[in-house]
Amino acid sequence: MKAVLKYIPGFRSDKMWKKVIAIIYYLFCLLMLVAGIGPLLIMLSIPFILLAIIGLIKHRSITVVLTLVVAVMIFGVGVALNPVVPENKTISATKGLTDTKTPEEIKKETDEKAAEVKATADAKIKVDEDAKIKAAADDKALQEQQVKADADAKLKADADAKVIEDAKALEDKKVADAKVVSDAKVKADADAAAAAETKKTETPTTSVTTTDSSVATVTPTAETAASNDASITVYYVPNSKVYHLSKTDPTLKKSKDIRSMKLAEAKANGMHQSESKADQ
Repeated sequence: MKAVLKYIPGFRSDKMWKKVIAIIYYLFCLLMLVAGIGPLLIMLSIPFILLAIIGLIKHRSITVVLTLVVAVMIFGVGVALNPVVPENKTISATKGLTDTKTPEEIKKETDEKAAEVKATADAKIKVDEDAKIKAAADDKALQEQQVKADADAKLKADADAKVIEDAKALEDKKVADAKVVSDAKVKADADAAAAAETKKTETPTTSVTTTDSSVATVTPTAETAASNDASITVYYVPNSKVYHLSKTDPTLKKSKDIRSMKLAEAKANGMHQSESKADQ
């Protein structure tokens, strides 16, 4: 018997005051049987757990470890077996036994609950209506934004098309102007070539018949020479004192800036004719 008691808290040291306290504690644990086996196991395991933890800190023996493990297991079984009554259920049962209402109070409570249910339903209906109104407003705003975006895109497309059309018209005008300039240049060259050819075929003197049937040679007058000079176009390059009768003169091919004037003006400016074979 002593071999068993030396493992039970309160009896291990064989001191009387500890035995008295242990007996009182164990009798209290037996009273816990009224509440069930679970509370009894919980109360019995607590001293073993506490003393085992203290002994483990001091000694760390295998016996103390086993005691702690067994005590914890018993404590867990007690917790599992302990009947737990839900708090709300206990309160409802107690309230049902102690609370007695009059018919007026019951009717008033029923009306209040009905009014609360109606208010909740009305609030839900209002929330749904507000949500529908907001959704409709959002859809309308989205449609307006789409219409505006389409209109802006159309305006931009029209503006781009007009810019392209204006650019094409300007390009066509440039081409037409260039063609006019080119045609004028070709005509001027043709006129210059024709004038040069005419000058070459002209005779310096004319023959007239006198009354005595003899041929007299008449030298052209100064007015006739001036008239011819005013009708002939010659070509030159800037800063040059030489003029050319033909624009196609090989000596002019190296120049990019070829200008023209009348022969009379060239002579007045002190210019002289080129000695190129094309001008001879």
